[in-house]
Amino acid sequence: MRILLQIDMNMGVDLDRFLKAQNLEYLQALKEVRDGKKRSHWMWYVFPQITGLGSSDTAKYYAIKDGLEARAFLKHPVLGSNLREITQILLIYKNVRQRTYLEWLTLSSFARV
Repeated sequence: MRILLQIDMNMGVDLDRFLKAQNLEYLQALKEVRDGKKRSHWMWYVFPQITGLGSSDTAKYYAIKDGLEARAFLKHPVLGSNLREITQILLIYKNVRQRTYLEWLTLSSFARV
């Protein structure tokens, strides 16, 4: 089922690609952040970048296209909640494991969400 989040009467934003990916791997991403050991590939759809930053096909597929899509992602009950949860965990552990996280968390992917 394709899920569209209605932002206003005329515009639907398709976030299905993020939901499908997070439904499969968000709990694993959360575990890796808590453990301080990133082992799998989930950055693209948990901390999406704005279009133009990533050059791989995967980065382009999961890129946030514009401000409308970014707001929809943040307001989405699952995606926004997941982003806030995993970000909060990163902030809690930042002083303890900062070097570990910086090895795999690029500032561009984190700061541009």
